[in-house]
Amino acid sequence: MIRLIRIVIATAGVAALWMSLGASPDAQATRPLQRMAVNGGEVEYEVIGTGEPVLLIHGTGVAATFYPTMTEPSMAGYRKIRYHRRGFAGSSRAPVPFSIKDQAADARALLKALGITRAHIVGHSFGASTTLQFALDYPEVAKSLVVMEPPIFNPDGPSPFAKLIEQYQSGDKLGAMANFSQASYGPEWRTLAARVPGGPAQVEADTDTVFRSESQSMGSWRFGPEEGARITQPTIYLTGGGRHGASRERLQMWIKGMEQFVVPNTTHAMLMEEPKAVADAIGAFLKRHPF
Repeated sequence: MIRLIRIVIATAGVAALWMSLGASPDAQATRPLQRMAVNGGEVEYEVIGTGEPVLLIHGTGVAATFYPTMTEPSMAGYRKIRYHRRGFAGSSRAPVPFSIKDQAADARALLKALGITRAHIVGHSFGASTTLQFALDYPEVAKSLVVMEPPIFNPDGPSPFAKLIEQYQSGDKLGAMANFSQASYGPEWRTLAARVPGGPAQVEADTDTVFRSESQSMGSWRFGPEEGARITQPTIYLTGGGRHGASRERLQMWIKGMEQFVVPNTTHAMLMEEPKAVADAIGAFLKRHPF
């Protein structure tokens, strides 16, 4: 009995340490991922739950951002599919160039291989851009869309990543990645990234993907009024209320009937800051738009 008490106390101490580092014990224990061949490459993925399928597409940098939302109670009753896009974590390297249209094709290939003909599509940041492209290319598959602060740039203007690319090409790759991550998620990006499997180490390992592939894809992607008018699926824009107001306003004008929801006390890093609040918002939207 004394030994058992000591083990419990020790476990509680470790949990307290994890929490002090900004991570939960659950976030440290990774679930096993499977692999699937898609369009000449492979992606790693996991599926949890049963019900209407929900595909979760992560943004640039932190591949496991949707990991905590998979087991949130508000997402129960859905078949959640989370995967790492090509070039990230354990998925195969992405060819260069690899466009957002290519990313959408990978997502479709994964669903098809899983026998899924219709799904809710959820994306964050670059993954939200992929979500919009998915809806354009495969409208019969996308039942509804949840987009979280997709970057909308002018493809005919100067690259928004020019200075970071210059830093990367000068040889300071990790410095460029750190600056990119700080611009995306704030000065505490390392602490936030540590809340999901892989964390900062995965971010740094995928630096080449970000600057050789992702920056080109984001800068050249074209989405405007014409494309927005073609989005007919129920759509909601989730935002942390940060610096992406221009993208939100554009999409509000371009996508008829698009809903909006501000996730309280969050930034672009909302999936790592408040995964429960994000999951609650997604779950509430999906319930309003069932198959």
